[in-house]
Amino acid sequence: MKTNTFWRGLLILVLIAGSLSKVNPVKALGTPQIVGIDPSSPAPVGTTVSIYATVQWDSDFRSMRICFRDENWCQEDGSPDLTKNFDTSGLSAGTYTIIVEVAAVDKGWDTANKTYGSFELIGPSPEPTPIPPPRGPNISIFDFSPGSANVGDSVTIHIKVDSVNPGATKLNVSCGSLTKNETSEVEFYTDWNTGGCPTGSQTVTVLSRDVDDPDWRNPSSTTRSYSLSAQPVPIQSPTANFWADSSSILQGQCAYLYWDTAYAAGVDIDGLGVNASGSTQVCPNVTQKFTLTAHASPGGVDAQRNVTITVTAVQQPPTIVDSFQTGDVINIDGNIHVIVDGKRRHVPNPETLDALGISRGLINNKGFSDSELSQIIQGPDIPDVNIDPTGVVSFREAYLPNLVPIVPKPPTQATTTVPLVVPTVKPTTRPMAQPTAKPTATFTQPVVVPPEQQPEQQEVPIVTPPEPWTFEEWWCKEIGLFCDISVGATSVNTECKTQCVPEARRHRDDLFYRKWSQASTADGILKDAMLNPTFFDNNGQLMQVGVRPPREDPQAGDLIIWPSGCDNAWSGGCHIGYVNDGSPLTITDSNWKYQEGAICSRRDEKPIDYDPCMKFITPPIPAETYQPAPAQTTDKCSQYKWPWSWFCKWGLIK
Repeated sequence: MKTNTFWRGLLILVLIAGSLSKVNPVKALGTPQIVGIDPSSPAPVGTTVSIYATVQWDSDFRSMRICFRDENWCQEDGSPDLTKNFDTSGLSAGTYTIIVEVAAVDKGWDTANKTYGSFELIGPSPEPTPIPPPRGPNISIFDFSPGSANVGDSVTIHIKVDSVNPGATKLNVSCGSLTKNETSEVEFYTDWNTGGCPTGSQTVTVLSRDVDDPDWRNPSSTTRSYSLSAQPVPIQSPTANFWADSSSILQGQCAYLYWDTAYAAGVDIDGLGVNASGSTQVCPNVTQKFTLTAHASPGGVDAQRNVTITVTAVQQPPTIVDSFQTGDVINIDGNIHVIVDGKRRHVPNPETLDALGISRGLINNKGFSDSELSQIIQGPDIPDVNIDPTGVVSFREAYLPNLVPIVPKPPTQATTTVPLVVPTVKPTTRPMAQPTAKPTATFTQPVVVPPEQQPEQQEVPIVTPPEPWTFEEWWCKEIGLFCDISVGATSVNTECKTQCVPEARRHRDDLFYRKWSQASTADGILKDAMLNPTFFDNNGQLMQVGVRPPREDPQAGDLIIWPSGCDNAWSGGCHIGYVNDGSPLTITDSNWKYQEGAICSRRDEKPIDYDPCMKFITPPIPAETYQPAPAQTTDKCSQYKWPWSWFCKWGLIK
C-alpha cells in the first residue's frame, strides 16, 4: 500500500513540472524534440529566450528551424542539434507559441514534422494613450520679398496665422539669420540675412502652436523653398584720359593725340577703333573736335572725352592762278593755253580755240612773265579739233558750256593786190620799226602810235650784191631762223652769222609778240601771230602782219614757215622761205646742207606740194585793206578745210 502511494506521488510531481514549463516534448524518431528553454516560462517582457531542440535523423534530414510567436519569426539551420535566441523586447505580455520544424530532403516546410510548445511573457499593464494637445493655428500668409535674391541680400518674410490668441509662431531657416525667430503676434515681419548661404534652393519652415501646447507637441507647420543666386560681379565702368600735345596749331601743322583707358571693352576715336592706350598724329585743315569713347561692358556706362584742336588759317599770298578764271587764255613761249579749273590746258591750234568759242583776241597774260605763268599746273591737252572734233565738243560742254563755237566767215576775193616780194633784193627797203621791249599785255584792237611818239626812223641803205654771187644761208640755232646774204662760201661761218641776228630781229619785229625762239616747231614760232594779227605804224600808215588760217590759200609775198618733219623742209629745225606764187605753190628758199667746206644750195621759184603743216605769214600791208584770199570752189562746204568742212556738212555753218 505504501509502495503504490509512492508512485502516485511521483507521477503527480512530474505532471506539475510539465504544466509549469508549458513544454510538451514528443519522443519519436524523425520528430524534433524541444530539449530545453532558458529561462523557463514565464519570463518578463524583454528577456532573451534561448531554445534548444534536437531530432533523430537519417538520410532524409534536410534542415531544422525554431519559430517564436508564429512562423513569421523563425531561425533555421542545417544541424539536427539547434539552439536559437529570441529577444522579446518590444513584445507585449502574453503567451507565445514555440514551433520546432524538421524538413525532409526535397520537401518544403509545409510538409515538415513539427513539435509545439509555449512560453509566457509577463509585465506591467500598458499606460493609457495620452490625449494630444490642440492643433496649432493655420498659417494663412507666408510670403518673401523679393521673390528671389542674391547671396548676401536681406529678404523680408511676412507671416500671419489664423488665431486671435496663438501660443507662438517660430521660423527655422536652412542658413543665415533672422531678426525675429519666434513671436506670439498674429501677423509680423522678419528680415532674413542670407550672408554666408550657399547658392541654390534654401528652405524656410514656419511652425505655429496652440496656446495650450507649450511643448510644441502638435504645431501646424509649413515649409517653402527660396532660391539664392551668386552675387554678381560688379560692373566696373571704364575710365579714360584724352589730351593733345597742342590744342592750337597753324593751318598745315600737325598735332599728336594721346589717350589711356581702363576697364574698357573697346575704344574708338570718332568711330575708328584704337588700342586701349596710345597716340596718333592728326593734321586738320580746320578747327576740329575729336571724341574718344571708351565702351563699357553690358551694364556699365561708357566714358567719353573730347579734345578740340583749333586751327588758325595762314594767310597765303595770292598765287598766279588766282588772277585767272576758267576760259582765260594765256601765251607761254608761243604756246597758247586755256585756264580750266585752275589748270592750264594747251590749245593745239587756233581752230580749236574757234571750236571752243574763245576769241583769238582774248589772250591776256595780265602782266605775268612766261616763267611765272609756267608755275600754273598744266593739265591734259585740249583735243585737236582737226583730229578729234567730238572730243572738243565734249570738252566745251563739260568745262565751257556757255560758249558757242566761233565760225569764221567763208573766204572772199581780196580787194587789193599784194605786192610780190622778190627775195633777191637785199636788204629790204621797207621802213621797219626798231626793236622794242617785249610787251606784257595783249591787244585785240589796232594800236595807233602818234607820229610825235614814234622813234626816229633811219633809212636802210641799199646794198648791191657782188658779182658773181651765190645765195647762202645760216641757221640761227639761238632763235630758229635762217638768214640769207650774198657772200662767198668761205664767209658762211663768219659774215652770215653776224647778219643773221639783225635779219631775224627785222622779221620778228613784224609780229607783236616776237616769239621766234622755238626752233623745233613752226607752231611754237607762230602761235602769237596766228591768234593776234600784229599792227604797227609805218610813217603814219597803219600796217599789219598776220598768219593765214589753214583754210586760206597762200599768196605771193607770204613768208612760208614749216617744221623739219613737214614735207619739203630739208633743215634740221624750222624752215623759212618766200612764196613766189600761191597757185601752184612756188617758193624761193635756201638750204644749207652741213658739210665741212660745202656751199649752200637754194631752191629758186621751186613748185612744191602744199601740206597742212605749212604756215604762211602775210607781208606787211595797210591794215584797212587786208582781206583773205578767195577760195576756188563751187561746193558750199568744200571752201572749208577740215574740220570746218565737217561742221558745214552737219549744218553747223549756215
